[in-house]
Amino acid sequence: MTVLMLPELQVDELKVAKATPKEKALNFVCAMFKNPQAVLQDSWHMKVEEKKRLQVTLQSACQLHEYANEHYQSVGVSKYAQLLNEQYGMMHFIILFYHQ
Repeated sequence: MTVLMLPELQVDELKVAKATPKEKALNFVCAMFKNPQAVLQDSWHMKVEEKKRLQVTLQSACQLHEYANEHYQSVGVSKYAQLLNEQYGMMHFIILFYHQ
């Protein structure tokens, strides 16, 4: 039986420096962002815009999925055709939501 020995860690190595958001923002101050507050404000704005864009994308994909289900699937057909409709619906879903 082999016993692996882990190197002993220094206590200092285990301490993680915890910086406030303003302290971290200091690293990004530049001509475009004059101070840490400007960095934080713009980063918040970028997160909000990204969230809005994601919501629009998901809404559009959902609408397209519903449209495909309504217009490209047969109604009042045999059980085999109904199974085919379900498979087409699943394929539409996969294409719209997993291949963006």
